[in-house]
Amino acid sequence: MQTLSLTASLAPLGHVLYAKAVSFVHRELAVRAAVRELRSMDDRSLADIGIRRGEIKNAVRGRLAAK
Repeated sequence: MQTLSLTASLAPLGHVLYAKAVSFVHRELAVRAAVRELRSMDDRSLADIGIRRGEIKNAVRGRLAAK
């Protein structure tokens, strides 16, 4: 009987972990799409928005230092 109650008490944790995993996948797909789009731009367009080609991943992930 104790095993059943322990399993039942862990059920909400499983839902939370699943939700976090799904959220991570959605965020990662959005990041990859943004990186792909920025990489398709020419250097002049990137410069217009203040990003160099080597900074694309960091810019999308919000890790680009302010200039």
